[in-house]
Amino acid sequence: MLRFLIEFLGNTPAERAKRALLLVVLLAVLGAMRFAPESGGPVPDGVMPGGPPEDTPGMAKEREFSSELKQLNGVFYVNDRGNDGDSFFVRHGGETFNLRLYFVDCPESYLSDRYQSQRERVADQAREMGGLSLDQAVALGERAKAFTTNALKGRPFSVYTHWEQVYGGDRYYGFVYLPDRQQFLCELLVESGLARIHTKGVDTPEGKSLAAFTAHLEELEAQARKQKKGAWGLPKMSSQSSSQ
Repeated sequence: MLRFLIEFLGNTPAERAKRALLLVVLLAVLGAMRFAPESGGPVPDGVMPGGPPEDTPGMAKEREFSSELKQLNGVFYVNDRGNDGDSFFVRHGGETFNLRLYFVDCPESYLSDRYQSQRERVADQAREMGGLSLDQAVALGERAKAFTTNALKGRPFSVYTHWEQVYGGDRYYGFVYLPDRQQFLCELLVESGLARIHTKGVDTPEGKSLAAFTAHLEELEAQARKQKKGAWGLPKMSSQSSSQ
């Protein structure tokens, strides 16, 4: 073996240096081939085949939730004559309860002929949503109710809640998240011009603060105004004509 190595390296110092270098390179190549993973073989932990996945154009990134809110999955909308755009009955498991959305207030879908306080509430909604008439506000409330029904009916969604009662009554504040749209219902109502940013708010299931999420909703409302969606596209009339 020693004799073979001496003959391979050569007699002169130059020959020995060149062939020694060649031998080192050959051994390095053989070592790399020895420890390289085979094609189609197992991939080491933490390494994704083909590299990290690329975002697919047109596909929204899935939102990540981590909060102290109670999460209810597989919730369904329940038809009820008292449902509204922002307040409606839902069913989870064998339990049915009345849910009131955080952050938003849709116009009432009727105008009471008995209770002045209800008429005053509608007038307040009409004023804050661009100076609508009472009739326009009620019509918008009917649109909001239909929008919510169509968005939720017949498909499961998620509810996030602290089980906080609305003014100590039989309704509970909560967020409704639609997995197919990857949006909260309150976001959809505001960006469609069907609700004002009004009523109680809390930190979101994603961990956004009350202030940050309010600012986000205000951006959606500004876009709806610019695009004249919902209330923001209606001709403005004096509410006095409907209150006579």
